[in-house]
Amino acid sequence: MTIAPPLSILFMACLFGKADSQEVVQIGSSDETIYTFEKSAPNLYFDFFRSKAGFDDVLVFGMGEATHGTKEFFDIKRESFKYLVQNHGYRIFGIEDSFGGCSSINDYVDSGIGDIDSVLRHFDFWTWQNAEMKELVLWIKDFNAGRAQDDKVLFYGFDMQNFYTPIQYLSRSIGKLNIGNKEALQAIISPVVQHSELELYHKLQDKDQHYSDTLNQMHSLLEAWLNTNEEAIRTSSSSARFLTMQHCSDNFDQAVKNLSPGYNFRDSCMAANIHQIQQERKSKMFIWAHNGHINQSIVNNSVMRPMGGYLKDDYNEKYYAVGFTFSEGSFQAFKGPNTLYGTAYKYVFRRKHMYKGRMACTVPPSKRNTLTNSFDTTKEVAFFMDLSATDDPIFTTPQRTYDIGAVFMNYKRCSDRIIAKEQFNGMIHIRETTPAKPLVFNRN
Repeated sequence: MTIAPPLSILFMACLFGKADSQEVVQIGSSDETIYTFEKSAPNLYFDFFRSKAGFDDVLVFGMGEATHGTKEFFDIKRESFKYLVQNHGYRIFGIEDSFGGCSSINDYVDSGIGDIDSVLRHFDFWTWQNAEMKELVLWIKDFNAGRAQDDKVLFYGFDMQNFYTPIQYLSRSIGKLNIGNKEALQAIISPVVQHSELELYHKLQDKDQHYSDTLNQMHSLLEAWLNTNEEAIRTSSSSARFLTMQHCSDNFDQAVKNLSPGYNFRDSCMAANIHQIQQERKSKMFIWAHNGHINQSIVNNSVMRPMGGYLKDDYNEKYYAVGFTFSEGSFQAFKGPNTLYGTAYKYVFRRKHMYKGRMACTVPPSKRNTLTNSFDTTKEVAFFMDLSATDDPIFTTPQRTYDIGAVFMNYKRCSDRIIAKEQFNGMIHIRETTPAKPLVFNRN
């Protein structure tokens, strides 16, 4: 009788399948199997792929990042996605950005609408406006050329923090449709489209205006309009176009609800959006987000459950999460004050000068980072490790590692505790990193 190897081993075989890349090294107090690779050539991970069995059952494959601005993380994720598209039938790319903003990027990779620089401006977050992401978007567009619609890769945002971009996209979409009653929709969404994003922010800050009530009422009217005009939209354009418009309405509603004090449900919404997109498309989905969202369990006494925890409930073993760590190096971030005192002072007295703007920031190795210090004893510059078989305390108890989002203060205040085995199925460690390359757009 042939016994199928476990999913974790097959994952390592498919991702890091070179026979000479497998090593047994000591990490913590145990001997662990790692799979090394050249960080400058991540496409080489897949040259010796051996088996698809088992790993093909995964429906949602998530890859995190320990900063929002690291070239190596972005390169590895881009090449991993390309490999999964070409070898495992993945046809959905999802990213930590709004559905509305990414819908313009999807139009570009699907139908060639727009140009690369103009569509990348639709990202809500500066974190994705870099050369590494541009290369991925161009690759998806080239991959889709000449393919049947059901064989194309589609590009989605699953975040829900911005209520402005989904309505802007909906407004542009309806203007291109040959249906009646478009004027009624434009009147419904006028509380958003007649203002700039900054103007809306100021209206929401003015509690006397109760503008969030206006936005909630607007969503009710928008839903009614879509229900009334569903058949006309599907006939004039397509069922896919109607679903996109419906998702924009839902994304808007999520963002408006998220404005309410104490009503922060971002990760649950992101997980719900991923599940809905994956089920509608009926294809395997790759998701790109920060470690803090990809991971599967609550840590650090947080009351906020991560997106990956909800996905684990939905998909069980069909969700696979890969976290990233690094020991030292540079990355892009918004540079804030160096100290908590400086943060408080600037918030009170110089709020407009709180941040220095986006720049390359650097951290040294830190004695506090017990997890990555253990990794560095291997002397390897880059490796993958599956976490299913290990029981070493370094992976099953809280250990520190760098954890940096869009804002960076100083290296002493950007470490956090993780329990690697609880939070991730696999982990990629890069010893030293370099910053992603920001795009400079022509504003003319």
